[in-house]
Amino acid sequence: MIRREGREVTTLTIDVPASRNALGSAALGELAAGLTEAGADPAVRIVVITATGTVFSSGADRSELDDAAAMARIVDRLATVLTLIAELPQPVVCRVNGDAYGAGLAVLAAADLALTVRRARFALPEVRFGLVPTLAAAVCVPRIGLTAALDLMLTGRTVGGAEAAALGLVAAAADDDVALDEVMAARLQELLAADPEALRRTKALIRQRTGQGAPLINTGVDQRDSAMG
Repeated sequence: MIRREGREVTTLTIDVPASRNALGSAALGELAAGLTEAGADPAVRIVVITATGTVFSSGADRSELDDAAAMARIVDRLATVLTLIAELPQPVVCRVNGDAYGAGLAVLAAADLALTVRRARFALPEVRFGLVPTLAAAVCVPRIGLTAALDLMLTGRTVGGAEAAALGLVAAAADDDVALDEVMAARLQELLAADPEALRRTKALIRQRTGQGAPLINTGVDQRDSAMG
């Protein structure tokens, strides 16, 4: 479900094509394990999260949301993943290869840097399903600000890659996959050219100043509120 490749630049790939890369408890558990292993490896300079196909993630796995125990696992593991991304010493970069909804959008919003393609679509549609995007709010509000966050979360509306870049949800929206790979390669080279310890300390500083280093695991929220992100 989650493939790990590379060492200096470690790539974790979400690979659940049957559900459009939905994030179920198993996939989130594997993603958390991959992040933990990469974070503890001194040879790893950068962690990249991406996905197979043309969809980054369709959100939480809805086949698990009708079961209370499964829903609780999704919430806990998503919170763990978001916390790990924030607290990992290395920069975490999301290569957003396509649409990202709910929990998938929360993952890219938690990353230090996210790059996408213009065709990608982004939404937090939880209110349309009677849910509250508690965990997504924790990572999205500091990134895009109150006005944009209220707009997206109260309406559940969908935005394209260009608007996502304008909002600051992603750093750039490339014209196509080839251009995305070129932008990714350039950003990775720039990160690798930096001093590793300075990168780690700078990430920690920014996270501390924005309150994004705080653990999200023990939120104390109703599991139904957070299940989709």
